[in-house]
Amino acid sequence: MGSSASKKRRSSMVAVSAVNAFNQAGKRHNEKNDANECNQDAGRPPTTVTIDAATNPPGENGTFPSALKKRPSEKDAAVMIQRVYRGHQERQQRKKENEMAIVIQRRYRRHISTSEDKNQTKEADKTKVLEDRREKRKDRDRAWRDKTVATKKNNDAQISEQVQQELHGFQDEIVQLKWQADQQVEQNFMIGTAPPRVVFISSKIGKSELLADAAHDQPNIMVIPYNFERDTFEELIDNMRSKLNAYKHGCRAQSVCFYCQGGPGFLYIVKGKVLTVVKIKKPSEKDQRKFWVSIGDMMSKVDPETTVIHVMGCHVLGKENGQELFDHISTMMKPNIVQLKSPLELSEEGKATIDLYFDNEKYKEWKLQRYTKTDSLINKYKES
Repeated sequence: MGSSASKKRRSSMVAVSAVNAFNQAGKRHNEKNDANECNQDAGRPPTTVTIDAATNPPGENGTFPSALKKRPSEKDAAVMIQRVYRGHQERQQRKKENEMAIVIQRRYRRHISTSEDKNQTKEADKTKVLEDRREKRKDRDRAWRDKTVATKKNNDAQISEQVQQELHGFQDEIVQLKWQADQQVEQNFMIGTAPPRVVFISSKIGKSELLADAAHDQPNIMVIPYNFERDTFEELIDNMRSKLNAYKHGCRAQSVCFYCQGGPGFLYIVKGKVLTVVKIKKPSEKDQRKFWVSIGDMMSKVDPETTVIHVMGCHVLGKENGQELFDHISTMMKPNIVQLKSPLELSEEGKATIDLYFDNEKYKEWKLQRYTKTDSLINKYKES
């Protein structure tokens, strides 16, 4: 903040500059008026000026300054300053208008030039198209109004479509006949033999060893416990194939049960491979598609209505995309006819599925001990 002396000095300087500007404006106004009066007096006859000595006394040199020279009033000076300022504004406005007019003219010329270029290119394209049409007409054997050529092409297209449809129909019939032949061979092959059933048990299931022991002690019930962390889809397929060949060489499974982790709309059979509708369609999930196709090839064809893949331990059908996932897997397994089911454990269908693979009493014992930690406590006691 400045002192009071500096403020007074600034105000005095502003007042002096304002007085100087006012005096200069008055001088310019007087000069202009004198010039106008001189121009007017040049064409007029001389006039006499009467000076009253009483009202206007002469000065030291005998002149009458108050009569000859009049100092402009403050009103006249203000009017002159406003007139000058208005002239400056009008000049600035004219300058802006001229600049805008120049810009508009330049853009308009550019637009005209580009539109002319576009029209020229369009005309060139039209001429090129017309020349191509003329060349095609010259190469034709018949006139362009003759419709026999077009009808012939349409007939050829219809014939080719019909041939493709017939070929697809023949292929479907061939696949169906082959499937029926395999069914007859398998029926004759499996006479007097109980159809095998396979159970995959993931290590992620609590007390998976007790669950494997709860399976029926029958030769046609094949339990395959696997390591969720290390095993792959190829190893699961190899284990199933070896189990079936050990039971009877060349036989197929009547049903397969996957006891693994999952949830509504997804399965988690192997680590790092979540099975969903979106993922199974990706090119990177080729191993999953190959796994399900191989499982379908190892399923029995004797009775398609009882050829089922059960999914236990999770309710995949809790959402609509779960059924969509099962439908997609069943279509991948074609021409093999395989159903996929995921029944609830407490439902009648779930109880029937459990009785199909497991002993009921042992299964209940496993359910009671599934989430207990008695084994770990016993092991700690033995170590101590």
